[in-house]
Amino acid sequence: MPLPALEQGGLSIVKFNVITDRNAQEMDWATSIWTENNYVINDFSLQVNWLGDTQKRWKQQGTQVECSEDARSLTCKGQSIPAFEGDDNIMWRDHIGKVALGGLDNWQEVSERTAVYMQKAKDNIEGLDGLVSDLTAELSDQSDKINAILDFVARDIRYISMSETGHAVTPHTIGHTIKNRYGDCKDKSTLLLAMLNKIGIEGKLRLVATKRAYPSTLLLPSMTAFDHIVACFTLGRQEYCLDPTDNTTNWQVTPNWIQGKVSLPVDPEYIPHRMPISAHRWQMKNKAASLFDEKGGQYERQTREYSGEYAAYYRSYLMTRNDKEKHEYLVDEYTDAVTSLSEPEFLWSGVDDMDFKLKIISENTLPAFLDIDQPLVYTENDAWIKKELKDMRLQNKDFDEYFSGIKLESEYEYDLNDLWRLKILPPTLSLNHHFGSLIRETEQKGEGKLKVTTTLDIAAQWVAAEDIVSFNEFLTVLEGESSIHFQGELIQEK
Repeated sequence: MPLPALEQGGLSIVKFNVITDRNAQEMDWATSIWTENNYVINDFSLQVNWLGDTQKRWKQQGTQVECSEDARSLTCKGQSIPAFEGDDNIMWRDHIGKVALGGLDNWQEVSERTAVYMQKAKDNIEGLDGLVSDLTAELSDQSDKINAILDFVARDIRYISMSETGHAVTPHTIGHTIKNRYGDCKDKSTLLLAMLNKIGIEGKLRLVATKRAYPSTLLLPSMTAFDHIVACFTLGRQEYCLDPTDNTTNWQVTPNWIQGKVSLPVDPEYIPHRMPISAHRWQMKNKAASLFDEKGGQYERQTREYSGEYAAYYRSYLMTRNDKEKHEYLVDEYTDAVTSLSEPEFLWSGVDDMDFKLKIISENTLPAFLDIDQPLVYTENDAWIKKELKDMRLQNKDFDEYFSGIKLESEYEYDLNDLWRLKILPPTLSLNHHFGSLIRETEQKGEGKLKVTTTLDIAAQWVAAEDIVSFNEFLTVLEGESSIHFQGELIQEK
């Protein structure tokens, strides 16, 4: 559509109509008109008219505009509306002012309409039985079968957006997806659920609004509120939600990026609620053994073991790199967190498969940095605890912020190698707060061997805006107390 050219200081107003045939759409019709933006709105005016027998449905969030209605129309007006001031870590759609318009009465309609579309994936299931049999024939454990099925759908079915005409909501058939080996979230999730059904697991599809965290801010029922779909099931007493577009996360944890997001099971008995969240999204165990040598240097071996979401996080960085690139990435990280005195060698496992755990082993020989003819005064950061505490600061100023939870277990063993005799040990610590805790225990093994065990435990929680400064100060205190200090006296005959 050609528009007339503007001259400097000029103004042009373009009026246009958008006509939508709602009967031709797969999704129900709904829209939100923002009554705030990231700039000042001098004048806001909205006029809505409902024609014929169309039922009027609308709701408002915020007080930026005043709305009035009669039997078949709605008028909203506002002036000099300030720019919306958000925060670093919020989902602005949850907080910004809006007027929502829609066409459905309740969330049951959303579930029922979605179920009708998703059922069409079963119009052709050619190849399903043979595929499941091939993947699970030699597996007896149910967990291994789930893992094999998820691995196939996540990695062997390429993710390609397939929302062309007629498939904005309707998935392609299972047979089509199996044959062509590609699909989007609805194609992959319907296939995954069908395959799980074949091994005796009955689950449900679940719609996800990946940009929303507060169910109450979905003002009107609509399929348009959701932009993703996954498969969930209950095993024992535990609920599991699998996202087959994620090729790094083990099936036993909900992928990090959809935890806590607003969701709706494709089941008319439910209303929107949050996706499952882990009590500790970031879980790690570190074991370090250090042997002092007669040159004043040190040999160190570290074993880091990451679990669940944290394993997936590292896997996403490492799996696409070759061995040289993996090594370079790990060296850079080690240099930043531990020491730059020398470059370690690395081994890793659990990178290529979607395992629950991923392990990184480093071996490093540090050059002389101690005088073995002088009493020992030694300080070392509990490197990975310090790094995590430094990285976990909250950023918001005006809005509540979600802390995703961390549990890190650290064990350091020192062997003074008959060069010194332990004299002053690190203190034991029991730092407890309603935000979380840091616990440290020390154990002396003979005159020259020491074991220091530290557990950092801060559970997932919403931190109120007025408590964020205090929360960050709490992390600062823990970071300061995480260092390991001890002293040793000389042994006369070495």
